[in-house]
Amino acid sequence: MGYFELCARYVRTIASRSLAMVLLAGCSTTDPLTNDLLTASIAAGGPRKSVCIISAIGDTYSLQKVGVTVFGNALDKVPIDAWGIDKAVSDRISAQLASRFDARRLDYPRGAFAHIERVRSPFSGDSKDFREEIRDTVRGIVASQSCNLCVVVTKSGSIYGNTNQSLYGLGILDNSNLVFTDTFYLFALWEMRVFDGKSFAILGHKRAQGPDMPLMYLIRGPYRKVDKSWWPPAQIAQNAKLRGATLELLEQSIDAVVAELFPAR
Repeated sequence: MGYFELCARYVRTIASRSLAMVLLAGCSTTDPLTNDLLTASIAAGGPRKSVCIISAIGDTYSLQKVGVTVFGNALDKVPIDAWGIDKAVSDRISAQLASRFDARRLDYPRGAFAHIERVRSPFSGDSKDFREEIRDTVRGIVASQSCNLCVVVTKSGSIYGNTNQSLYGLGILDNSNLVFTDTFYLFALWEMRVFDGKSFAILGHKRAQGPDMPLMYLIRGPYRKVDKSWWPPAQIAQNAKLRGATLELLEQSIDAVVAELFPAR
């Protein structure tokens, strides 16, 4: 057997083992590798489906600093319920789906998703995404509703650049130091899952994407650079400038994610 044939056999063996691991993992609550299940569920010709929308990203805003040393790192979280982010997100998704689905927003008890947002190790990034906890919480909210599909928007995370610091949800980052120029970023990190409204199997999943190329991201998700005048933001709950810029990041990424999960027929 020649060298190239050996290489091909090795690749096939590794691929087979990887596929087996994926299939075994599929026995638990995992995100599907593709959105084919969702595509099949919403295929043309079937009855008009009801879609319930749950957004759980608009409760707090992070004011985060990443310094040259650990002593320059800081994180404060400020309540932003007054911004109405979750209503705005749900309304945006509803508008995108309204022509094809009976879409409506679902309210849920305050703090229903609080157990998902816990203190994390700076080395963890978003290695655990709490999908099982999200599913169980969604099941409790949707139990008394009639939903064919349930669209759920939750926060996601990202390691920042080549540091060991992680960002999460909505926020603004100060990466200024005494050596380099001032660097400030707004970020809006989130992901969307589509659940079957009866079995609560995950039919589709997509993270909001940022402007960077895959594997080359500074922040894995939507973000934009801003100048020093944005930091520190004053009166967060009443800060129309910060709210507007955050909503702009969200709206652009929501449209892209919805278009991918629910492609036009």
